[in-house]
Parts: sequence; structure tokens; C-alpha cells
Amino acid sequence: MSTFFVVAYGSSLLGLIFLTAWARRPAPAKSTVDIELSCFDVAYLRGGQQRVAEAAIARLLHDGQLRTTRLGGLVRVENALGDNEIEEAVLAAAPLSSAVTVSAFTTRVLKRDAVLFSAEELITSGLAISERDRTKLRRAGLPLFAFAALGVVAVLLQPWLLVVSIPLAALPIGIFVLACRPLGTATALGARRAQEAGSALTHPAAGPVALQGFQHFPDETLRQYAQELRPAKVPHLPDRPKGRGKQSGRDTHTCSTGHGGGSYSACTGGGGGY
Repeated sequence: MSTFFVVAYGSSLLGLIFLTAWARRPAPAKSTVDIELSCFDVAYLRGGQQRVAEAAIARLLHDGQLRTTRLGGLVRVENALGDNEIEEAVLAAAPLSSAVTVSAFTTRVLKRDAVLFSAEELITSGLAISERDRTKLRRAGLPLFAFAALGVVAVLLQPWLLVVSIPLAALPIGIFVLACRPLGTATALGARRAQEAGSALTHPAAGPVALQGFQHFPDETLRQYAQELRPAKVPHLPDRPKGRGKQSGRDTHTCSTGHGGGSYSACTGGGGGY
């Protein structure tokens, strides 16, 4: 393995490191307008569409549009109404009778694309990561795979130079894991703004959930019932005997009625002790 190859390989790898670091930077903000973040804005910046759904569920549960059952889980109350399109979409996905946990409910909402929170204004203001940023990062990371393959070939061709060859294969993979890890939903500015705005949210349930997730729903009893389904308790019945032996008179009780010259009714009971 020539010195030229090692130098060229190392120089190219350094260039790719800078490329991937640059790719992690979001596109410049198209607008410098300082927008006021709503509860759902904060939820999206903190946890994406899933957190938006959780915040909407928390608000509806606190306001009585959703309820828990005695066996746990959530159902929609009749004639439930939401205050906005997101809440209406969540209510449309809520069951009326078959209770579901918060986790299953959130999954159901997202699968039905019920929560269509638009982050365009957040992206325009430089607060949220766009799909374009994610694509740019994926494309910047692809050459690292090629370098990893080249390092593997170097190991195969020169197995006796493990001190040099193994790093040639492992280093690009490590850099990809660190530099090309998935982007979140918020930029650095967006994360800071979400933290500041989240502490000022006024709704007692949706605010904490938007900021930190449903595990911070303020009512502990409601939270536990919403997060778990408890199995129904079936009373235990003793097994019936397969056959009946000689019955005691105490177990025999018969009644007969008839219509002859007149109606009559007669009951006889085995006495055994009477």
C-alpha cells in the first residue's frame, strides 16, 4: 500500500468530513419575521408529528372531549368537538367504544394521516428542518460508503498492514454514524425558541405534553388510565361435577300444576330433615 494512496485517501476523507458537516446545516431562513409559536408549533419542533398528536390528545382529554374507561384506554365522547382542524382530525380517528391506549391512538392517527400539521412557516423562518435538508444530508453521506468499501478492499489486498488497513475501512463508517445521524425536526434556533415558548404555554395539559411528551400529562390518574389497558376481571366459577350421584331429598323440589275440575298447584320438596 503506497504512501500516495494513504495520503490521497486521508485527504479525500477529510474533505468528506467537511462536506457532511456542511450538509447538516439547514438552508438559510427565507424570512426573518419573528413568529409567535403556538402549542402545536412547539410540539412539532420538540417531537414532530407524533408530539403534535399527543398534544392534541392531551388537550381533548383535559377538556372532556375524550375520556378514559374503567378498564383503561381512551374513547371519544358523543358529540365531541375540537377547537381547530388538528383536534377535529384527531377526534375523527378516535373510537367511540373500543378503548385504545395513547400509544396505539397516536399510531392510528399518524397512519391515517389525520395530523397534517404544516411546518412551512416554521421552515421559512429557519426554525424547522425541511425535507430538502434531509435529502442534502443523505447525498453528502453516500461517498462515505464508497470510501468504506475502498478500505475493505485495502484490507483484503494488504492483510498484513492491519494497522493502516482497518482504519481505512472503519473510519468512514464511524464518521457516517456521527456526522450523518438523522436530523431532528428543529434547527438550533428552533430548538431554543421552542424551549422558550414552551415554558409560556397556558394550557395546563397540552403545554407540558407539547414540551416533554404525554408522560408529563399533569393528572397522574388520567395519565395511567390513558396509557394502559387493564384486563376485565372475570369471576371465577367452580367447576361443575361431571356426573351427579344419588341426590339427597334436600336437593329435590318439584312443582306441578293442573286443570281438572278446578285448577290446582302442588309443590313437593324432599325433606331430608324437615
